[in-house]
Amino acid sequence: NTLKNRVGLGTVSFTNTGPVVSGIVTANTIRLADDNKIQLGNSSDLEIYHQSNVSYIDDTTGNQLRIQANDLRIRKQDGGEEMITAFANGTVKLYYNGNQKFTTSNTGAEITGTLVATTFDGNLTGNVTGNISGGTVAGSTGTFSGDVSITDKIVHTDDTNTAIRFPANDNFTVETA
Repeated sequence: NTLKNRVGLGTVSFTNTGPVVSGIVTANTIRLADDNKIQLGNSSDLEIYHQSNVSYIDDTTGNQLRIQANDLRIRKQDGGEEMITAFANGTVKLYYNGNQKFTTSNTGAEITGTLVATTFDGNLTGNVTGNISGGTVAGSTGTFSGDVSITDKIVHTDDTNTAIRFPANDNFTVETA
């Protein structure tokens, strides 16, 4: 049971396990039922398939799966909004509900909205608002507008025996060794 040149420049042979295709095959649509897979590679290393309501592109060997493009866009299923965009030698953008929230550039990254971090390490520049807890603020200069709240004391960096303390309401002390 062989059909030659019926679906392009290739051959389709039918065996007891299904059709075997060789050569170039052209088609408008390939339809597979749920749980059937398109397998690629000598060891069927790459699989594309659909199970119930989840679709998969699966590298079964644990090796790299590369998506190569100069302009890569991951969009919502209906195409109505961006989720991720990436441009060769350029920016990467992440979106939330179609709104751009994180953008990389040649100088770093920009966040639109509020960033919450459990820890932070490094230099902090620009305008900063919010609360600092469990950490230290260090730098050569700084300007505060509004209130600065201190639980206990302000300590001189190079002389830890010198401090201004706030031990109780309406009370402060200056300590020196």
